[in-house]
Amino acid sequence: MVYCLNPDCKKPFNPDLDQRCQCCGRSLNLLRNRYKILKPLGQGGFGKTYLAEDIDSFNELCVVKQLICPTQGQQVKKKFQLFLREARQLQKLKKNPQVPSLLAYFEDNHHPYLVQEFVDGQNLQEELDQKGIFNEEKIYHLLLGLLPILQDIHGYNIIHRDLKPVNIMRRYDDHRLVLIDFGIAKQDSYSKLMLSGTILGTEGFAPLEQFVEGKVCPASDLFSLGVCCFNLLTGISPDHLKHLQGYAWVNEWQSYLPQPISSGLAAIIDKLLRIKLCDRFASAHDVLEALATLPTTSVRAGQTSFSTIWPSALPSSTAIDLQTHYSQVNTVSPYIALEPFSFEKLAVNPQGQITYRQHRLGQFFVEDLGEVVLEMVAIPAGQFWMGSSDNDPQRFGDEGPQHIVSISPFYMSRALVTQSQWQQIMGNNPSSFKGNKRPVEQVSWQDAMEFCQRLSQNTGRPYRLPSESEWEYACRAGSETPFPFGETITPDLANYDRNQAYDSGPQGQYRKQTTEVGSFPANPFGLYDMTGNVWEWCQDTWHDSYLGAPDDGSAWQEDNSSFRVLRGGAWIYSSLYCRSAARYYVSQDCSNFYIGFRVAMSAHPDGESRQLANL
Repeated sequence: MVYCLNPDCKKPFNPDLDQRCQCCGRSLNLLRNRYKILKPLGQGGFGKTYLAEDIDSFNELCVVKQLICPTQGQQVKKKFQLFLREARQLQKLKKNPQVPSLLAYFEDNHHPYLVQEFVDGQNLQEELDQKGIFNEEKIYHLLLGLLPILQDIHGYNIIHRDLKPVNIMRRYDDHRLVLIDFGIAKQDSYSKLMLSGTILGTEGFAPLEQFVEGKVCPASDLFSLGVCCFNLLTGISPDHLKHLQGYAWVNEWQSYLPQPISSGLAAIIDKLLRIKLCDRFASAHDVLEALATLPTTSVRAGQTSFSTIWPSALPSSTAIDLQTHYSQVNTVSPYIALEPFSFEKLAVNPQGQITYRQHRLGQFFVEDLGEVVLEMVAIPAGQFWMGSSDNDPQRFGDEGPQHIVSISPFYMSRALVTQSQWQQIMGNNPSSFKGNKRPVEQVSWQDAMEFCQRLSQNTGRPYRLPSESEWEYACRAGSETPFPFGETITPDLANYDRNQAYDSGPQGQYRKQTTEVGSFPANPFGLYDMTGNVWEWCQDTWHDSYLGAPDDGSAWQEDNSSFRVLRGGAWIYSSLYCRSAARYYVSQDCSNFYIGFRVAMSAHPDGESRQLANL
């Protein structure tokens, strides 16, 4: 049975026959002469939710939420404040593609309405009911998908307060997770909502401090996240357990598992479920760091990601702002579906001995070129010291003055452009050292620019060469040492002429040719061959110092120069040229068997549109 949109009118109607309510004369299915109501989606103590079409936007689907206040006085005021709070929260989070966008907020016939982006997907409660309990791998990806969203909303001092499977959607098209219902505008039939002052939540999922005292913080959402994991792993309603045992059940949650999970993941969920705030993870970032320490087998080879993640485990001393990078990288390019990849970070002492290993996670998207693919890694925004200091005995004179540069988020190819990728786009292979997985070489700056142009035309994305400052920032990846791996470099870490060892580092094998991309460990951003193998073209024209250089990450170009910057060293050069700050240059029409390149792409819509316009 369908009722008039006027909540005070209780007369049912047939929307296929009736255009106006016979009781109040109101238009039955059109709000503001724009939003055409198609069908109701849900109804609860707070209001109604409808599926609608925006007739001013080519009948695009949207969701209309209507606040209903059947009672009077203070209770009405509280509900209105909560509804308005949801609108304001959604407005703050409008750049996050994993939170439904707020399209409109208005009042009609004395009742407030929200209009939101329609999420074409399935909530995790429905997925649980239809497909059964989650396995460990799905829980792992659930955490990787939700934690960056929580990190983002907590950065705005917003606490969701009602995290549960029914409020987590999985989109059909890209499988990304979406968090819905900020402010709780409706009550699901199986949920018990608590309303006392500002105490909100679902019984069984809400933590003690929220349920009893009405106090919340980021760790409150993390408790609810832990309960979600338990619920999806077992299929057991936490509401039922709370009625039987209160919060005591969380101390023995593993006894309910139908099959054991790995000790590492169990420890993380256990810490999410601590009753006391002080015993819990303090932030989503802390949980991501804990996930990054799990064995690499937690991410199965060939597993398709269900959602996007961000690699958390950068050193705490880095200038990269991990609290905001997710919104900076992922939300400015919402058309790109990112997925996780894992790698191992290494560090060496001055003698070249490995002293540190850490499992890390990164995020990238895969560009399908036809017979081959191109992996593009998301690089977060941040600041860094570009160049080398005056007291560095190994520096060259063109590496200064050292200065701070601010970098906007961007994407960079995980590896050098390979010969197979070049062949796919350009139809030839100019390289001296043949091999599909070897870097393409014997390409000039002009050749590399033509590759970027053709790649952009084929994919519809604005590919380009990195600026020199972007290149050094990506190479350093938060490090302040001469090399991304530490104070020295070894032939086990990069392909260069080992006859001239760096400082007290070892010599080792001299390969005298290029090597396949990915043959050596990745840097802390998960990028391969940032040191050695082949020199890499940058956008910039050559300047013999940084006096007057831009500090915003843009390329420094002048029309009267034909010399272009090279970075990264090469198989035929000594380790000194593999330092993060080392620079070189040749004419833009020069090609050689030690020169290649990698591609980049801006992660900003304005920059992208400008570049596409210039193609």
